[in-house]
Amino acid sequence: TDLSLDPPAGIDVRIESSVTSLLSNTGILTPDIINQEIDVTVIASKNGISLSKQFKNISVPKRAFTDAEELQKYLDQLTLPSLLTENLNLIDEANAKGITVTLSSSNPAVLLNDGSINPAATNTTLSLTVTAKKGDATKTKTFNPLTVPMKDLSAADIVQSYLASLSIPNILTTNLVLQAPTGI
Repeated sequence: TDLSLDPPAGIDVRIESSVTSLLSNTGILTPDIINQEIDVTVIASKNGISLSKQFKNISVPKRAFTDAEELQKYLDQLTLPSLLTENLNLIDEANAKGITVTLSSSNPAVLLNDGSINPAATNTTLSLTVTAKKGDATKTKTFNPLTVPMKDLSAADIVQSYLASLSIPNILTTNLVLQAPTGI
């Protein structure tokens, strides 16, 4: 709460603070997001006589984060590996902090909007936008580029890929020679 001094009649009182952004010279308290200490000097005057008293190391406890500050702190601390090999658990982790998160992938077939990955047959580069909401505040952070490595191909996948890439001309004029698959 603000500092309020109620001096006896006829005494003028002035406040001086070592950190006026925390405690103004009019007694208005504006806590910061970290705990701080200030010195306060009270100067009392009457009939041309001024005396002061200094109060050292007065603790000013930190204030609670606003929703926007809490979201910014969450997003600033949020990191993702550039190579995504496992499902992301961002939604549940954020919900535990009272933050609602939605995910928007540039390729939702590979990185689904619930954070799970569905690797394709080739490495896939994409971006992910995380939108965090709390109260009336909304903030976003985009991760780019992210890579989801190709899925491990089964023997059936390899054979199917080979057959899909195979072509035979409609008219055979020479012996048919099938090339060994490459890049599989």
